[in-house]
Amino acid sequence: MPLLNGYWKKSKMENFIDEWIVCPLQDAMYGGIYLDMNVMRNVLGHCKHEDGMEVFHDRMKPYYQMYFEVNPVMFQHGSCEDVRRFILMAMEEDESFIPWFTDNFCLWNVVHAWAEHYKKEKSESREFMNLLLCLLSEGYECDWEAHVNELRHILLREEIKGNQYSRAVYCMFHGFVMIGRTTFPWQEKIALYSQFCSHWFVLRFLYSALFRCIVGCGFTNFVQIPNQMKSRVDYHPYLHLFYATAMEQKEVICNRGAKRDKLEASLEEIRVLASKEPSDELNELCSILFPKVWKNYIEKHRLKDYKELEEELQRITAQVRTLAEQLSTMISVDVIAQKLLDLPPQTARAVFLELNAMLMGNEAWVKIQADLYNRILARTKAPEVKIEHADQVIAVAENNANVIHTKIDKK
Repeated sequence: MPLLNGYWKKSKMENFIDEWIVCPLQDAMYGGIYLDMNVMRNVLGHCKHEDGMEVFHDRMKPYYQMYFEVNPVMFQHGSCEDVRRFILMAMEEDESFIPWFTDNFCLWNVVHAWAEHYKKEKSESREFMNLLLCLLSEGYECDWEAHVNELRHILLREEIKGNQYSRAVYCMFHGFVMIGRTTFPWQEKIALYSQFCSHWFVLRFLYSALFRCIVGCGFTNFVQIPNQMKSRVDYHPYLHLFYATAMEQKEVICNRGAKRDKLEASLEEIRVLASKEPSDELNELCSILFPKVWKNYIEKHRLKDYKELEEELQRITAQVRTLAEQLSTMISVDVIAQKLLDLPPQTARAVFLELNAMLMGNEAWVKIQADLYNRILARTKAPEVKIEHADQVIAVAENNANVIHTKIDKK
């Protein structure tokens, strides 16, 4: 009698699932009828409460398969988005899912199918990341190192032969396997890939810079990426990460069609913005994603904060002052004056103005500068302007500079 009761209970559950889960899924996939997600969630909860998950799993397997193989039926109506959302929900509650998936699917086939789908559709979505996050959250294990090695070859191929949307899928998978291969506790891996998903909006630009081609943002020119990043404040905390990567790959990016002058101008604006409020939020994640190159890139192109810039300016100013003092003591101003008078008149005047800016603090120079300038001026064909004081030298120098610039502008 208990066996008979068990049979009837299973049969009743099968009918329940067919009516409340299978039929709505079919109507959504083929008839364009949207699901009531609250009802579907309650039905799934009832299956768990009544020990019906074994039947539920059997009924869901065809839908799992269509989802992983990216069957066009799963994308033909707007209501199919509800179907895919419910499948992800079911995967999280179905304890039999991970063993079944591991035994029946090659993960690479799933990745290639999704990459081909987005390549054909020329669109991008977070959906594939959500699928991978679900796998990770449910404890999926695989040969992470083998996937990492294979992925290197695929990313190199995609750099040339793929489009930005298929590249995006492989980069999402790259984040999945690079985090999966770590020795962190499982919950920390889940947290890291959750961070990856929530920051994909900026990570796709880092991948674009690293692979020297656009990844999954819909742009047609690389320069659009830095332009977008500097124009939106939600990117600003991560500008220093993009700047370091883009600077390292700049030459290749330009060789592949980016306008050098526009790229350099945009990166210079980013450099200024990036030094204001850089965030270290993604540092750990980026060191996991790009372990061999990331530290070198960041250190090589690390931007100084305001305090460091001020200290560097003071250091350079002191060095220039010391150099000027050394020059003034090493060479007699009388020797300098004689050498100036030996030069052609116009050249002598130009050199004098440069020297005057450097040696204004030298007492010996200040004593002879006015007389020396008048002697140089007397040798030129320019109208004679008598100099009586050092301030007049500066005024004449500024006037001459303005004349020179005017001539250049006219030319």
